[in-house]
Amino acid sequence: NMLKKNNKIQEINLSLCEQISKRDIVEILKVKKLNRSYYILRMNKIKKIDAEVAKLIATGSFNEIELKSLNKIEDKALTHLAGMNSALDLGLSSLNSTQAEILLNNKAALLLSNLKTLSIEVAKILSRYEGNILELPNLKNIHPKAFEYLNQFKGEFLVLGLLRQY
Repeated sequence: NMLKKNNKIQEINLSLCEQISKRDIVEILKVKKLNRSYYILRMNKIKKIDAEVAKLIATGSFNEIELKSLNKIEDKALTHLAGMNSALDLGLSSLNSTQAEILLNNKAALLLSNLKTLSIEVAKILSRYEGNILELPNLKNIHPKAFEYLNQFKGEFLVLGLLRQY
């Protein structure tokens, strides 16, 4: 694969930090993205992120943002993150329909690794997600109707709990 050979992974790993400030993000944004690199921002211990910080992160050109411990987020902060062209890995433990609608703005890839259950309404919204990848790997309980909606997802890769559909 010719494309992959030229790509370098450029990673900013803040997975030891439990909090992130605007000043931290300003410093991160000073790091220049290398040509043809896949740029990842890892902040996997952060449990909450405010709208101001999210807005700053959104000015970066990250290919992927990992926030695996982020279990709750304000709608405004989520709006900033979802508006990016970045794959998002969010640790949200629940998702309401407003948040699901916000996430539709993301067109890259979406991984919701801590989501264990999903309402029919939220599943219906997520079925319209336009990114290529939708992963809900820890989904335990799902109503058959919600499952039916998620199966209408038009992207390339859908992971629902231990059920995989290609």
